Amino acid sequence: MDKMKFSVVVAVAPDRTPEVIESLKRQEYPAENYEVIVKRGNNTSDNRNSGVKESRGEIIAFVDDDAILEKDWLRKADDFFLRHPEVDVVGGPQLTPADDTLLGHASGDALASILGGASIRNRYRKGELNLNSDERELTSANVFCRKNVFDIAMFDRRFWPGEDPVFFNELVAKGLKLAYCPELYIYHRRRGAMSGLAVQVFRYGYVRPQIRNTGKTETTNFLFLVPSVFLIYLICLPILIKLNKVFSMPLLAYVILVIAVSLILSAKAGRYRQFLLLPAVFFTIHVSYGTGFLCGFVNNLKRNNLLRKIELHFKLLFPYFKNREKNILASIAMGKGLDIGCGSRKISQNCIGIDITPKGERGKFGCEKNKISVADYVCLGDNLEIFRNDEMDFVVAKHNLEHYSSPEKTLSEWKRVLKKGGRIGVIVPDDNYVNSLDLDPTHKVSFNLNRLEKLFMQCGFKVLKSGIAIKHWSIYLIVEKP
Repeated sequence: MDKMKFSVVVAVAPDRTPEVIESLKRQEYPAENYEVIVKRGNNTSDNRNSGVKESRGEIIAFVDDDAILEKDWLRKADDFFLRHPEVDVVGGPQLTPADDTLLGHASGDALASILGGASIRNRYRKGELNLNSDERELTSANVFCRKNVFDIAMFDRRFWPGEDPVFFNELVAKGLKLAYCPELYIYHRRRGAMSGLAVQVFRYGYVRPQIRNTGKTETTNFLFLVPSVFLIYLICLPILIKLNKVFSMPLLAYVILVIAVSLILSAKAGRYRQFLLLPAVFFTIHVSYGTGFLCGFVNNLKRNNLLRKIELHFKLLFPYFKNREKNILASIAMGKGLDIGCGSRKISQNCIGIDITPKGERGKFGCEKNKISVADYVCLGDNLEIFRNDEMDFVVAKHNLEHYSSPEKTLSEWKRVLKKGGRIGVIVPDDNYVNSLDLDPTHKVSFNLNRLEKLFMQCGFKVLKSGIAIKHWSIYLIVEKP
C-alpha cells in the first residue's frame, strides 16, 4: 500500500467535542490519501506529539478542534507542496467566519490590524505569500509539516499557549524553511465574551518572556513590550498628572488613535455597530497582554535557577532541610519496595535500589555526578520487567520522574509492579519556582503540584497527600493503587 499523503492531527481537551471533524469529512480529496487522528488530553503539546507518532502520512497537518475548513483545504496544501518542494512547513491564517457574533468580528478585525495584532496580524488576515516565514505568521491551529520535521523538533509540553512560537523558532534556528500561504486559510470563531478575550490575550502575554527569539524575530521583539509600557504608564498616570498635566497627552493621543482606527475598520467591514465595541476590544487586548507579559516576566525572575540554588544550599546547612525529602519518602517505605533512581543513597535500607549506574561505579549526571552508586539492579525506571506484577508494597522516586519523556508510561510500569493498596511517593522540582528543564539537560518534563496530581489521577491512582518538600525547590506526592 502506498504511503498516505496527509495525517491530520486534532488535539482536543477531554471534555470537548471536535467540531472540525465534520469539515474534514467533507474534504474534496481522496479519502484513502488522508487520515484523521484525534488525540485527547489536557496537554496540547503531548496530544500533538502523540498524534505524530501514530501518523502514517508524508505530511502532518494540525488544526484546532473548533475550526471550520473549506472543502479544498487539503487539496490546496497538496498543490502548495508540489509547487514548493523546498518548503518544510507551511501555514495559513485563521479568519473570522461570516456568522460569528458582533464581538467575534470586532475581535477578529482588531487582531488583524497593526494596532491590535502588530507583527502577528497575518495570523488573522490574508497577508502576502511569504516563503521565508516564521512564528509571527504561523500558528499550530492551521499548519502543515513534512514528517521529517519531527526528527528535528517536537512540540514542547511546557508551553500552552506558546507552544507554536517555541516550535517554529526551533525549526528556523535549525535551518528549516517555513512558509506562509494566505490561501491556506481556515475559519476560527473568536471568544464569545470580552472576559474570554482578556484571558486568551493574557495567556499569550504571560508565556512570551519565556520564548527565545530567533535572529529574524529580534527586529520586532520590542513590539511585545509596548503593551506593558502602556500599562505601567496608566498605573502611574494619576501621580504623573499631579506633577504636570502634559503627561495626559499620550493617553489623549491613544484614545484618538483607537477611535480613528475603529471607525476605519468598521467602515471597511461595513459593520458600523462594531464601532461601539472596537475601542473596548483594543483596550482589552493592550491591557491584558501587558498584564500577562509583566506577570510572566516576574515569574521568570522568581524561577531563576541560580537564585534558587543559592537559597537551597543555604537551607541544606540545617538538618531539617537536609533530610526533609528523604524523610517524606521514608514514611511509606515499609515492606518490600523499589527506590527508583537511588543513586548513591537509598531512601531506606529495605529498599531495592534501581539506577542506570551499576553498583560501585561513579554517577555521570546531575547531583549524583562522581558519587558511588548503591544500586541493586541496573535498569531504566520505565522498564521494570525483572519484577513481577503486584510484587511491591511501595515505590519511591526522589528527583527521578522528571527524567522520563513519557511519565504516563513510567507510572504505568510502577503501577504494574505495585500491590493493590501499595503506595508511591515522588519528589520532583517545583516548576513554579525552578526552571526544571534548564536545571538539568536530562530533565524531560516539569511539574507543579497541580500538574503532578492530575497526572497521577489520570493514571488511576488515589492521591493521599501532597505538598511542598523544600520551599522554592521541590514538591512531593504520595498516592495509593486502588
